[in-house]
Amino acid sequence: MTLPNLVTFLRILLIPLFILFLLIPNLPLAAGLFIILALSDAVDGFLARFLKQTSDLGKFLDPLADKILVLSGLIGLIELKIIPALPVIIIMIRELAVMGLRTSGRQVAQ
Repeated sequence: MTLPNLVTFLRILLIPLFILFLLIPNLPLAAGLFIILALSDAVDGFLARFLKQTSDLGKFLDPLADKILVLSGLIGLIELKIIPALPVIIIMIRELAVMGLRTSGRQVAQ
């Protein structure tokens, strides 16, 4: 387990707390936690490059954590009736398609 992967795992583990704050709703806490989690993405990327600790697990988990964070926030905003569902559905389909294409491309390349 590398330090960058640990940061990514921590980010994934804190997403439910972000969702909780969003749906209570405590929007300032949710926004603050979202910012911290988004910044931690830059931190784990920096650490991976600086410590030369890139890994296949990190290359998979980091973008997955980003997608989970953003999509869960968007779904929460739908629940709060702040944004309509259709744009989120379109974004979600696009993100899943891109992730599927990347995953299948890696398998073909190997």
